[in-house]
Amino acid sequence: MTKAELPERIETERLLLRVRTVADAEDIFAYASLPEVAYPAGFPPVQTLEDEIYYLEHLLPERNQKDNIPAGYGIVAKGTDKVIGSVDFNHRHEDDVLEIGYTSNVILWLLQSFLEGKEVISLVSCLAQFYVFSSLAAAECLLLSAVSYDCYLAICCPLHYPALMSTWFCHCLAAGAWFSGFFSSAFTMALAAPLSWQQGD
Repeated sequence: MTKAELPERIETERLLLRVRTVADAEDIFAYASLPEVAYPAGFPPVQTLEDEIYYLEHLLPERNQKDNIPAGYGIVAKGTDKVIGSVDFNHRHEDDVLEIGYTSNVILWLLQSFLEGKEVISLVSCLAQFYVFSSLAAAECLLLSAVSYDCYLAICCPLHYPALMSTWFCHCLAAGAWFSGFFSSAFTMALAAPLSWQQGD
């Protein structure tokens, strides 16, 4: 299988995607050490800066070479050269299909407010950030549960697997995971939005 070739840099109006280096270790550690970022992304929080440096120097290149996948990107806020997130690739299904995933700091809008000279973010921005983050985290957990059920059927009921796990049922599980993740977070937001908020809460 030929390794996918990707550009070294991708630019948008506000962000820059570029190859990560050891010099980015401190920025990456700032969000990779947070449980609310690490666990939904599927890895334990990074314990020390030295662990992150070792990962960038040895583990990441070795994994990419072994699995024959692109190196991924660091997400950089333009004008800061600060890495605020990561984009990586995995082979989790077919060998010729790449799955893309990302991790990011949960204070991206705070960073934007800092760059714009604002001291606070609006309540709407805060609630929107919470909704998007919690929805994606919930959907990810539900998708992992569906994958676990799929593996259970494949191992424990191999002869009945084609009948029990049809294409239609797979689509229903995936759609149900995404719908439930965003719906459950919307319910939480509906309860939180009417509350009285004060600056500093």
